[in-house]
Amino acid sequence: MRKLNVWVIFRRPAPGVGDWEAHVLDLDVVTYGKTLAHAVEMALEAARMIVVDDLQEGRDPSERRAPDEEWREMYELQERATNGAGAKLRTLGDLIKDPETETSAQRVAVNLEVEFEVASEESVATEGFPDRGMALSECA
Repeated sequence: MRKLNVWVIFRRPAPGVGDWEAHVLDLDVVTYGKTLAHAVEMALEAARMIVVDDLQEGRDPSERRAPDEEWREMYELQERATNGAGAKLRTLGDLIKDPETETSAQRVAVNLEVEFEVASEESVATEGFPDRGMALSECA
């Protein structure tokens, strides 16, 4: 089993409103989920599929990286969490378990660990969110 860490920005139109958009910055792929947990699962699946496909086709997945302007939002959230300016740093598991996340969070930056195999049968575990990475969240 191989592993790759990727940064993902999760956003929605307003706190507590709409589906979560998940933008995997390292691979420049976007997917969606009804809840943050669902969006995390979708981001893991999309990242795994892109990496496996690229490697099987002889392409370098790192060449997909999102443009710098897409990374600025994640850097801003990191800065806010570091300075205690409204964003919180906590485990992804704690973030997903917190009911406030679904009611008041609008943006979340997460470093996810994607597990993959380049073989005839690939698999990725989508459970165990606490072991999947750290999360930065900003609530209204």
